[in-house]
Amino acid sequence: MIATPCRKCQRPIVWTRDRSGFRFPVDAAPVSTGRFDVFARGRDLVSREIRPDERFDGPRFASHFLTCPEGSESKRERQSRP
Repeated sequence: MIATPCRKCQRPIVWTRDRSGFRFPVDAAPVSTGRFDVFARGRDLVSREIRPDERFDGPRFASHFLTCPEGSESKRERQSRP
């Protein structure tokens, strides 16, 4: 996986595609509390949410939408624009 820095916080992220094909950033380093599995499908990296009742022993990744310290601030800024 090739990590790039987040434009807002500069932390390393990996761009994946969700099951609908939309780009979805995950933190580059796996964490035990992560809710996403990341795997290769052709030339793309794909992320899927791990079900709470699913036994999963692979690396887990966190959504960068949830972990970016600048994420919620920029969302508020976008919502306050006229």
